[in-house]
Amino acid sequence: MIEELVQRIHERQPWDKVLLKPMQGFAFCEPENAWKELVTLAGQAQFEKLYPDFFRALLKIISSSYNADIALHNLERFSETIFDKDYLYTQLTKSPALLEALIFLFSGSQILTDTLLKEPSYIDWLSRSETLGKSKSKDILMRDFYEMNGEEVQIQNLFVALRKFKKREYIRIGLRDLLGRVEFQETVQDISNLADVCLQAAYEHANHKLRKKYGTPYYRDKDDKWQESEFAILAMGKLGGCELNYSSDIDLNYIYSSSQGVTRPETTNDLSTASISNHEYFTKLSLEISRSLNEITSDGNVFRVDLELRPEGKSGEIVNSLASCEIYYQSWGRTWERQALIKARVAAGSESLGKKFFNMIEPFIYRQNLDFEAIGEIKSMKYKINKSLKGKNSRGNIKLGFGGIREVEFFVQAYQLLLGGRNKSLRARDTLRAMTNLYKNKIITEDDHDKLRRAYIFLRNLENRVQITFGLQTCLLPDNEKDLAVLARKMRIPGSSQKTLADNLMREYKNQTRIVGTMFAEQFAEKEKREAVETISSTWDRSRAGEEQFT
Repeated sequence: MIEELVQRIHERQPWDKVLLKPMQGFAFCEPENAWKELVTLAGQAQFEKLYPDFFRALLKIISSSYNADIALHNLERFSETIFDKDYLYTQLTKSPALLEALIFLFSGSQILTDTLLKEPSYIDWLSRSETLGKSKSKDILMRDFYEMNGEEVQIQNLFVALRKFKKREYIRIGLRDLLGRVEFQETVQDISNLADVCLQAAYEHANHKLRKKYGTPYYRDKDDKWQESEFAILAMGKLGGCELNYSSDIDLNYIYSSSQGVTRPETTNDLSTASISNHEYFTKLSLEISRSLNEITSDGNVFRVDLELRPEGKSGEIVNSLASCEIYYQSWGRTWERQALIKARVAAGSESLGKKFFNMIEPFIYRQNLDFEAIGEIKSMKYKINKSLKGKNSRGNIKLGFGGIREVEFFVQAYQLLLGGRNKSLRARDTLRAMTNLYKNKIITEDDHDKLRRAYIFLRNLENRVQITFGLQTCLLPDNEKDLAVLARKMRIPGSSQKTLADNLMREYKNQTRIVGTMFAEQFAEKEKREAVETISSTWDRSRAGEEQFT
């Protein structure tokens, strides 16, 4: 049957009703439209003579894609962007892997497809084996950024450079995910590395520009010596845990060494620079970095920047000195801020300044006493979230709904806040490692750990694959059977029909959220569970005392 179908395509025959079932057999939901697009493609080259196997391979790959109709439609749109059609079809014929990659991209993500349609030359980059072969370290990403944009990026439009680089790398990251070549942790680490590199590039560019205008910021240290004032960008939230989504905001907190100083020119006879206070300098620097990433241009933004986790939130200064941070957290720091700081790390700027900040803030985050009141506050926060969601798609909210991602995070962080002051191994930033350390320290059972881990990975993958479709910041499940079926395929959930796929996905979603919701609701709910935690803590105290006595 496929041979007859291919022959009809080569001959560009018009639609006939006898083609209905064969086309449906290749997973087309709109067979007549699909046939017209196949015939359009067939007119772009001498396929029967030069590429006789192309349509046979195309139909087989499309039938196993996420959405056959959309895949074919986007392929036809993409082919129109290529001037040399023979070059394109030679590439796709010689490289079945590239053809498969394009079809899965075109069927799985419209936002990434649109990027490729605007920059069709990226197909040559995608054809290299190393592009989709493995993830990239931050060093490699930084090298690639400068290779793509040239060393002169400092004096070019950084806004354009960052946006194009991020979009290109998202094609690589998203396509590896859609092809099923990576696990969840590798995908979110790759996205987080990309965000770090964009932050570092934005920081270096802004700092270079400001130093030319105002000089270098200095402050007097405790020995009355002048020291160069350092700056760091702290990543919070999912970026802090290196577990960023495709459409996540990046939560940031800007800090610097000391406000007790001013900027000075590099040379004493330099009259072109204007001296300003350290605080004014770092305020300008922070604003410029945020604008570089957050501002929407004709190329979109790089990442949405959220600064609400900084001291005093929206009403606070955009950047704070170490001394200001210390005063704020000691005097007014709240439980949710302790919770947020669990994931904090240096994403760009000075690592040494970050180390000073974390040494200073550690006693605020991790208390030596068992603070069950903090756990009550965490439960109260989730209750308020539940209340606000009533009647707002709460049942299909992957992140905030019953048994969702937020409940997994709150479950893990509750133990970290409660016991992290007495056991440093519990202070992991990423959720999965923290979860594993809870099991290793016998705080949760192996069975609970395995269930929670499976549920968390399932929910995070589900959220990512909802977001990758159109690049929207959403955590809601689709509300129709067709889109649920496509999502099920992306989640590798089996099903012989659209209805079966959708039903199987919802069954798995309800099962995983029930497990999480039950564990979160029962955490510390019984007196015995609180006593068990107290027993673990007492055991650590006796062990520590024994070690000190032996020493």
